[in-house]
Amino acid sequence: MTAIRQIRCIALGTALVAATVAAFAQTPAQGGGETTGAAVGVGAHGSADSMAGSGGTGTSQRIVAPSHVDPLVQKRDTDAAANAQYRANKKALKQEYHSQLKAAKEQRKAAKRDAAQTLNEQSGGAAAADKGAQN
Repeated sequence: MTAIRQIRCIALGTALVAATVAAFAQTPAQGGGETTGAAVGVGAHGSADSMAGSGGTGTSQRIVAPSHVDPLVQKRDTDAAANAQYRANKKALKQEYHSQLKAAKEQRKAAKRDAAQTLNEQSGGAAAADKGAQN
């Protein structure tokens, strides 16, 4: 594998990880909307203060990093996702093609075997009749 391919693979992997992390970071928290102090950017000591300040309910807003506004970054991310999808589709189609190719090869072998067997039976029966006529 060339160095450029390795760099491409690393860059693609990094982009997919970043996209996955971004997707999970934007999903709402499970468990009734309560979030931990670390999720809202408050330390372990500040979580009790935030609960006391909000009336003790324990609910707080979740701070999420904004998505990239730069169009080049957005294009890069969409291109990376499209390339990953294209490669997955290409791999699936290639596997399907090879399985069809293998099945066709098996059918050709079976047809050839059957034809040879039929020919042997026909020629064997004629050869036996010739032998019986000669004796």
